[in-house]
Order: sequence, then structure tokens, then C-alpha cells
Amino acid sequence: MRIFGFLFLSLCSFFSYASDSALSITLVKNSVILSFPQATRLDSVLLESLNYSNLYAYPLGLILSDDEKKNTVIQQQEKLSQQLTKLGDYSPLLSWAEAPYKLNSTLLINQLAQLSFVPRLFIPLDIDEIRIKKEHNPLLSGQFSLFVPERPTTITVLGLTLSPKPQTLPYIENGSIKDYLHNVEVSSQANTSQVYVIQPDGVVQIASNNQWQKNTVSIAPGATIFIGFNELPDSLSSIHQDIIQLLRNKVN
Repeated sequence: MRIFGFLFLSLCSFFSYASDSALSITLVKNSVILSFPQATRLDSVLLESLNYSNLYAYPLGLILSDDEKKNTVIQQQEKLSQQLTKLGDYSPLLSWAEAPYKLNSTLLINQLAQLSFVPRLFIPLDIDEIRIKKEHNPLLSGQFSLFVPERPTTITVLGLTLSPKPQTLPYIENGSIKDYLHNVEVSSQANTSQVYVIQPDGVVQIASNNQWQKNTVSIAPGATIFIGFNELPDSLSSIHQDIIQLLRNKVN
């Protein structure tokens, strides 16, 4: 009886472990689910995905997201909306204007609400690089989604513009920040001297847009340009960074 009980518990533990270490990858564009009975290396996952998607079409824009952490991104967006609402209600001491940030903070909340975000894993997804460097080839288990884009022909601009929604502009080969902002109407509170560029792989760069500083930021197809405030109250000074972190998780 004890032996039977031990075997039963052992089998339960085995199946529980197998279930916990199994891997599921949803190829979003193809509506295909790849299932692996046990934890699997990233390179094997990507090689299997090649049977359904062209991962080489635009590797810079590949996104792998952890489906089990969806609530993290939702909470991140909710917290940011609360911060922007606070900013909208803020009135500086000795200021003639009441709630001067109200219009732009509301606009930003609406812009962000029109975008889609996922709990992205910021790891290399280039098959060749992963094969060369073992530290870039993690063992995966759980539920994930893989977004495989075509090469984009546009970029996205949002922030302190006069548009109620994020603007989609045609990609300009070797285009500068100045080239793109030339087509965008901005708020009087906007800082257009330095803007944030979120590249498709999630890398964040600050691009200069004035005659005194040379801009060396190359803007890739599918990038996002964020125009921030020229000034923020000290108590809410982290808003820009919080917005940037959320935008790194944007899916096109």
C-alpha cells in the first residue's frame, strides 16, 4: 500500500512538472499555436516558427511576449493614466493659470488608450546571434506570443501634438527628427528640442532637434517618436520615463 502511494505521488509530481515546464507559442499573425511538451531553447522555437512565418522579413521588429504577465502591462497603463490625471489637476503656486496641464494630459491618456501593449521580453531574437552566444538562448516554458511583422512603411508620432490620436507618418529613408516634426502640429507645452525615439526593438534614444546639436539618431521603419513636456512638476517628474517604458511594449 505504501509502495502504491509512493508511485501515485511520484506520477502526480511528474505530470505536474511536465505541465509546468511545457511551452506554448502563439504565432499571432498566422493564428498558429506551437506546442512543446517540455521547456525548449529559444533557437529551437524560432526555427520551428520559420515553418509558418518569415522571421527574416524584419527581425528588428520581432516581439516575443510573456502571456502570463499580461496583467503587469495593464497595471502599468492604469498607473500611468492615474499619474496623467494627477498632472491634469495640478495647479502651480503663484500661477495665473489653473490646471495648465489639463488639456495635454487628457490628450495623452486618449492617445495611449488607442495603442496595444504586451508584456514584451527584451531579449535578442536574431537566430544567428542566438546560436553564437549561448547566454542569448534561454530555456523557455509557459505561454508566449510571437509577433512577426512585415517591414513597416510608416513611423508613429504621439505626445504633445494637437492630434487626438497617435499619428502615422510615411517612413522617410534617412529622415531626421526635423523631417518628421515638420509634418506635425505641436502644443505650446511641447519640448521639440529633444524628443524620444523608441526603435522597433525597444531601444530608446534621445534625438536632438536644434541647430546647435548634431542629431545622430537613425530612425528605423516602425519606430515611435514621443514628444514630451518642456517642463514637469517635481512630484510628477517620472511621467516621461513611465510613458517611454510603456511604449517599449507597443505592438504595431
